[in-house]
Amino acid sequence: MATEITCTSLLKPATSFQSSDTLIPLTIFDRAAFPGHVPHIFAFQSPTPSNKQLKHGLSQVLSHFPHVAGRLTLDSKHQLCIALNNAGVRVVEVRVSSILCKNISLEGTKNLKEQYPSIDGGTEELMQVQLNRYMCGGLVIGMTCHHFLGDGQSISLFCSAWAQTVRAPGMHVLATPFLDRGAIFIPRKIPRTSFDHANIEFRKQVLMFCDFCL
Repeated sequence: MATEITCTSLLKPATSFQSSDTLIPLTIFDRAAFPGHVPHIFAFQSPTPSNKQLKHGLSQVLSHFPHVAGRLTLDSKHQLCIALNNAGVRVVEVRVSSILCKNISLEGTKNLKEQYPSIDGGTEELMQVQLNRYMCGGLVIGMTCHHFLGDGQSISLFCSAWAQTVRAPGMHVLATPFLDRGAIFIPRKIPRTSFDHANIEFRKQVLMFCDFCL
């Protein structure tokens, strides 16, 4: 299977976020997540929307999910957070000289790594998208999303909103994120620990991170 990268671009939100210096702090649950990119692959048979339509829809939906187009940074307390700086999402367009059914199957294939952007060596984009166009007209969308960006459910909501925007341009996006985490995670007036979270939920993951770093 031969592949050819036809275009690489940095796609930004259609409407920039109002304040480019807004920081979204990561909660303790965010920081406990695996610190790396997670790949996702979606395969579609012909007919499919054009790359232009997909990129236009992605640009539109990024206006409603500004943290996806942001970057990880440190705040004044040296805590990890997401800067809503409209930096954008990496989009790679690829032409594949094969047919979809020969390369993608329910049983899996060794070629899956070629279907999404490389995450070797790290990347500053919190999300990358690769549009793989096959000779038969089939399409494979490969994505990599930083785990600090969201869990499986929140990324699924983003993908659903993207698909909705492509199918019906201009339609109101039904699912939008709530970014004011300070309004949700309000500390108790008298700080206390009711449950032993450190030794139950997080202990094994902390050890895993140490092994990963080594």
